[in-house]
Amino acid sequence: MVVAIRADLAQGDACEAEGKTVGTCETINKCPFAYKQLQNYKKPKMCKWMDKTRIVCCPRGNPVWEVGELRAFFGGTQKGMLQGRDMTCRYNGEMPALCCDNTKDVEPPPEPKQCPPLPTVTSKADDIAFKKCLEYRRYVSPCVADESQDDKLVRADGCGINQFGDRISDGTPAEPKEFPHMALLGCRNDYNTGIPPLQWVAGGSLISDKFILTAAHVLSHPDYGAIRYALLGVNNKTRARDGFLYNIVNVIAHKFYEKDKKPHDIALLELHRRVTLSEFIRPACLPTSGLEVMDSNRILAGWGGTLSATSSEELLKVYIAELDYETDCKSRFPDNVKKVFLKDSMLCAGTVNEDRADSCRGDSGGPLMALARDLHCTYIVRGVVSFGPGCGSGLPGIYTDVRAYLPWIVENVWRK
Repeated sequence: MVVAIRADLAQGDACEAEGKTVGTCETINKCPFAYKQLQNYKKPKMCKWMDKTRIVCCPRGNPVWEVGELRAFFGGTQKGMLQGRDMTCRYNGEMPALCCDNTKDVEPPPEPKQCPPLPTVTSKADDIAFKKCLEYRRYVSPCVADESQDDKLVRADGCGINQFGDRISDGTPAEPKEFPHMALLGCRNDYNTGIPPLQWVAGGSLISDKFILTAAHVLSHPDYGAIRYALLGVNNKTRARDGFLYNIVNVIAHKFYEKDKKPHDIALLELHRRVTLSEFIRPACLPTSGLEVMDSNRILAGWGGTLSATSSEELLKVYIAELDYETDCKSRFPDNVKKVFLKDSMLCAGTVNEDRADSCRGDSGGPLMALARDLHCTYIVRGVVSFGPGCGSGLPGIYTDVRAYLPWIVENVWRK
């Protein structure tokens, strides 16, 4: 594969490989990937020389593995990753590629037969997702020995949900175990110095022991490239060692999603091994018809921007309402939002007054949650944070309606 170099290529032009656009021609000082290659005595892919300045084929915003030395092996993967039976290799456009032995999945041990039974499926609705929701109840109500009778097992209450709180633009800190499904999504900072090598840029929801639900628009960051890591089990993102770090080995954006477009903004992330579930890390439930929500109140949680900072170190929560588009949102939205809003696959949520409770940058991909009415201590992921007129503007935010994509989620997460 050879990157196209033509005499008329100029700054801002697309550079191609075998007829496929792999980057944009840019001065080397504006392309961290190429600049780092040069520092490591490697020649970056050139577009031209201009006044003794290198104009390089810069893959920022595009898969860097398609322009590196191993592009013949990784260029067609779309993720920069090759996964075999025993080993997984990841390539970020530089040498060498990183290869690791695959970690074998460990199934959770069965509970003793003497444990009190968990809830069972009593409706015919959305069978697979509903059954999985009930299976994960063992981590909400763990089976323990009865303190008064040594030979008896009972179910304890492991709930960490606080159902009462303040009204993220500026939210209140979450409690431990309150949102055990929350995931931080991160990129590897390979280029910039002076900041940590892992950059947490988005949020997501653990919905099984292997998959995270998020927004499609967060899959690639303009500065740091592809989402590569998920961190579970922490409230403070600066304390990554307190949680569990997972590699993302498969990215599944909805097939109708188009980059920089608003519709179908939903994606699934597959982790490199099964998550060890507990009271502190457990999946949220999906909005099946077998689960009724408590009311119209919704909860947002995330590490995104606040009214006083670009991001938050602590996981914050805020309480808003799911609103009716026609009566509560349409008249308040600018024309550019109304043009892209799809009532059958999007939700609007916020406040009916000028309260600035809202989701912000960095919250993208995180959940819009509802409390289940009949299942104690259970969050339902009603929506995925997608976009909005402006963080903390007082206008409702737009969320991908998870219910509209339930068959697609079940097909990919719980393949038969």
